[in-house]
Amino acid sequence: MVSTSPKTQCRRVDNGSEDRISCLPDSILCQILSVLPTKDAVATSILSPRWKHAWTSVRNLCFDDELSVMGDEVSGITVAAFEKFVHSVLARTHPSSVEKFSLRCSYLRSLGMFDYWVSSAISRNVREIEIDLRDHERIPLPASIYRSITLEVLRLRSYFALTLPPDGVCFPRLKTFHLMLQQPTNHLPHNLFSRCPCLQHLSLTVYFTAANPASNLIISSATLKTFVLEVMYCSHSSAPNQHTVTIVAPNLEFLDITDDLAVSYAVHQLPSLHKAVYYVMFSEWPPIDRRPPVQLLAGMTKTKCLTLSAGVLHALNRRGDNIFPQFSALTYLHVTVGQFGCTMLPTILGCSPNLHTFVLHLSDWYVLNDEQTRWTDTATVPSCLSDHVNIIEINGLGKENSHMRLAEYLLNHSRVLLTMTVRCKPSVDGKTLENLHHRLMGLHRGCASAFIHLTRHSDEYRKGARDFLNSARANSGMDPTYNTWVLHGENSTYSRMSMQYGDIEMTETYQMYRDQVYLQEPNVSERTHESSKIEFTNLIKDAKAPLYPGCTKHTKISATVSLFKHKVTHGISDKGFDELLQIVRDILPSENTLPESLYSTKKLLKTFDLGYEKIHACINDCCLFRKLNIDS
Repeated sequence: MVSTSPKTQCRRVDNGSEDRISCLPDSILCQILSVLPTKDAVATSILSPRWKHAWTSVRNLCFDDELSVMGDEVSGITVAAFEKFVHSVLARTHPSSVEKFSLRCSYLRSLGMFDYWVSSAISRNVREIEIDLRDHERIPLPASIYRSITLEVLRLRSYFALTLPPDGVCFPRLKTFHLMLQQPTNHLPHNLFSRCPCLQHLSLTVYFTAANPASNLIISSATLKTFVLEVMYCSHSSAPNQHTVTIVAPNLEFLDITDDLAVSYAVHQLPSLHKAVYYVMFSEWPPIDRRPPVQLLAGMTKTKCLTLSAGVLHALNRRGDNIFPQFSALTYLHVTVGQFGCTMLPTILGCSPNLHTFVLHLSDWYVLNDEQTRWTDTATVPSCLSDHVNIIEINGLGKENSHMRLAEYLLNHSRVLLTMTVRCKPSVDGKTLENLHHRLMGLHRGCASAFIHLTRHSDEYRKGARDFLNSARANSGMDPTYNTWVLHGENSTYSRMSMQYGDIEMTETYQMYRDQVYLQEPNVSERTHESSKIEFTNLIKDAKAPLYPGCTKHTKISATVSLFKHKVTHGISDKGFDELLQIVRDILPSENTLPESLYSTKKLLKTFDLGYEKIHACINDCCLFRKLNIDS
């Protein structure tokens, strides 16, 4: 029996067109099918004989019963159909190794069936497993998963009952672990994580209830590099919480903690910590113990980048003692200020003596009152502002006086500031934005050369707007009469990437010239008078004329700029340049537009503001004799 080649099969399409996808090699088809849900990948088997068995080699097996079981249609028949489908796929696929096994299931009838599915993936050397059983809790994991020597990523999106092997290593190759724990016991996490020899990335969600006895959640790992912890508690009482989280991770580089002040912390020094994020929820609840933020921050003092939520500052402020640890290595600080907590800013800045970048986010949820910013009149100026901070961002600026007082304080006391970027609230209208601009520009600057940039939008908004406009232009969805507002931030219609103007090819030198003067062209200028526009238009038209009739290589200006660059680069004398122009003019057709002399060349370039200035230099090239050294 002779098999039909893919190329032959491509020609047997009913409508006569070529089926290019079916012509692809099996390995490429397998990669395409692997990014689809397994249900859709299997469905491609009906397309043609070429596709009938292509799905059986996919290395990503992703099952989701919501794709086949919908809401009120759930029944024993539909659940059985899903289970049969999973069984059939596992029986018919035959890759020697599975890249990913994903199971999302709300209606599981048999634990034995679940064990078989997971064990089947383990037997195929699976590298990544993701399981979400949604409505099922405390289901035990198959024993084979703890000993897998190929499993590197494990994401458990629902609560499981973990039954660890009595001794030895767990998850010998596991690097990334996402786990949800409900009412954990003291010994389980410590025994689990300390027995994972390759664990690098841990994401942990812990849920406590009022019935939980006091517990100590120990996170101990010598290999852990990133740790994300979310602590949830069902209710709060007036009694201090007895739960504790202990972190022992000497190689930890990134720490992200979200909690509601429900636990205490015991953090051993983290010498490798580079970035830390701390987010507190429900900090306004009065009975909560206010010590956890200080406990946690005391273990983060080695970090270089720190992000604090408004809840953290609120909790610290309500302690009343303004205690904050010393962050000597901190160079980047991002804080969010809500209705309260603003009075903690001078303390936090004072404890960050080597800070270089300060990002202040003004929360949209609460209005910052004037009382919270009165410290700006009397507070001692932190040394980091006067000595080190050179970049400041303020996000969420509004028309409130308290907002402007903060901006004024930072701008006035930052002695080495290079840039202050201020992003207003999205609700700020054009007139308010203009008023804020005038107020900011009128503020005293501790560093006279500091640049202030005020915008109403975030970087993400600006990027999205640019992408939308580019997409509209590319798909002919933009009005052809649309004006490009260059001085408002849009790119010029004269694209710097394009190397063609009509049918005339532009040289690199001419591109450099265009980069210097394109903003002055009449269709994008916002300041040129009408008479100047006409004159300038004529100059542009004359300059862009071909060097001679039929020339597609150079225009008058491109040839002139190229020759003048050659004169400057090689030190040609004025007389020598005049002679060079005459020789080139004699070689070119008589109708050429090349200038006749150096005088004509300078006059042309001067018209386009391309003048030059002579600056004497040391013969050893060690300095230029200009400004303060002009008379040296």
